[in-house]
Amino acid sequence: MTRIEFAVTLSEATTLQILEIEAVHQALRAELGDSRRRRDAALYAAWRETCDPYAAARALPSTITAAAVRAAVLRIAPPSDFARLRVPAPRD
Repeated sequence: MTRIEFAVTLSEATTLQILEIEAVHQALRAELGDSRRRRDAALYAAWRETCDPYAAARALPSTITAAAVRAAVLRIAPPSDFARLRVPAPRD
């Protein structure tokens, strides 16, 4: 099947507006990535002090859950730390 392409030309004003918005968007995405890495490192440090994601979460603001602490540990911990991660017993 043949693909038909149409040349589209945007106005200079629209193009500039999109370029400015995209630059801000990409900068914020990069900043969010940096923030996530810093948060993960801090949550991992909290877990290293307690060896318990629930205890670490209880000592932190309520916006940080045990699941967030565990997720940070799983993202950045070396394999040797996985044995220290406490997992709750399954419920019957």
